[in-house]
Amino acid sequence: MKRYIIKIFLSALLLLPIVSFGQDNFELNGRDNRTHTYSNNTGVTSTELEYRGKIIFTDDERDVKYISPGGFLKFSKRSFGNRRTINLEGESNGIIIREYFEGSKKRPFEPDGSNWMASVLPDIIRTTGIGAEERAKKFYTNGGINALLQEISMLPTNYVKRIYYEASFKIPGLTENEFVLLIEDAGEEIHSSYEIRKVLTDNSDAFRNNDKALAAVLKVAADINSSYEQAKIYKHFLTKTNLSNSNKTLVIRNVREINSNYEKSGVLQAILKDELSEENVKLVIAEVSYISSSYEQSKVLLYLINNQKFDDIDFDVMLKAVSKISSSYEQGKVLRQLVKGKTLSSEQVATVVKATAYISSGYEQSKFLQSIIKEQDLDEQSINAILAMTGELSSSYEKSKVLQLIITADKFDNSNYASIIKETSSISSSYEQAKILSKIIALSSMPDSYLLVLIEAIDDVSSNYEKSKLLQKLAAQLPEDKEVREAFFEAAESLSNTEYGKVMRTVHK
Repeated sequence: MKRYIIKIFLSALLLLPIVSFGQDNFELNGRDNRTHTYSNNTGVTSTELEYRGKIIFTDDERDVKYISPGGFLKFSKRSFGNRRTINLEGESNGIIIREYFEGSKKRPFEPDGSNWMASVLPDIIRTTGIGAEERAKKFYTNGGINALLQEISMLPTNYVKRIYYEASFKIPGLTENEFVLLIEDAGEEIHSSYEIRKVLTDNSDAFRNNDKALAAVLKVAADINSSYEQAKIYKHFLTKTNLSNSNKTLVIRNVREINSNYEKSGVLQAILKDELSEENVKLVIAEVSYISSSYEQSKVLLYLINNQKFDDIDFDVMLKAVSKISSSYEQGKVLRQLVKGKTLSSEQVATVVKATAYISSGYEQSKFLQSIIKEQDLDEQSINAILAMTGELSSSYEKSKVLQLIITADKFDNSNYASIIKETSSISSSYEQAKILSKIIALSSMPDSYLLVLIEAIDDVSSNYEKSKLLQKLAAQLPEDKEVREAFFEAAESLSNTEYGKVMRTVHK
């Protein structure tokens, strides 16, 4: 029977009853003196139930033994156009006034009313969940956990079963293993994702410190069809209970069973709000590969970078996860955040620089390399790693931006000059080559020993105009070294007459 068919207005009903195990009965105790109502319409049959006050049923659940003064129980059922109703009212002297109706006509309660009530009362009790706490205690007390589970298996709907599991969790003295059995049984018996989620989350206080029970919850959650309900369970237990390290591991591994990328991402971010072992941080990063949305992948990795201890982040595992992101834009966001505000060792810089190869967009590759240059205090090894990756960029413009930033940032030592000049020669655009070489010429810190390499790079510039401008700029600082001057003039001779004349006039000023 679907939950949305049932209109239930008596949730407080199950919280208030009292049971006496020494008697052959169980009782409902509506101490709040409110009228509790249940109705159901299947299209073929319709039922209505109302009750108020303390009501005691006989042990065989076929009769009512007692109703408190002013209390009542009214049950009506319509089937194929025929309607039957029983009205029971409690008097002050303990007497129950009993009425029976067929349609609108009142009939003698005995024997027809009594027989009909005996036939429908067990169904009323099981169909509505009325008296669930008392019945759960009775079955558990008389037959143990197996008797209780057997009774629950005979209940007709997911909704009523949920009521009974909730009632069962409240039974005093349940053992650790009995909690596990109840949770596992709920996973087998309840086929509604919503109802099983309600069973687990609404009753988490009953087993919040039971590690085995919590593990059982997480295993049940993995088999739920609804990604939304799965995620709600995981998030609830991550925030409302103190999961052990092993159970956190179980949650992380279960995330791949969630079909929704959005929910996968949300659960992993919820996990990252908690303190995790280094191994579990690695697991979270690895699980990102099971998310097919680049946006959701990057959300998790960015959240991890911003909220976990930097020392707990394994670069190899992180970069492998980045390689699985299909969007260059999202890859770039993650990699830039990974180096932002962090102090990386030379080895770490070399490792993250290699990750540039995962990015297919030259623009994003360039942005990432520039972010490393801006954020890190680079040594010779790090600069060379960046230069090697810069050489792989397909865009002359993007290569030029990276090389210019290295030069203007002045984060390299003398041994990097040759490498920078060499990478400039690999650029196909004369205009971009000239921009880089011009910045190098402007550096007063460049040793004369690199002038021959610089002049050779200038000579490789195919544009007469750009080559001429560079030689004119270099002319002002030509040393007296014969070899350098000969190389300079040889490069100038390759120019057109007009541009050659400009260079010579600059030299002789």
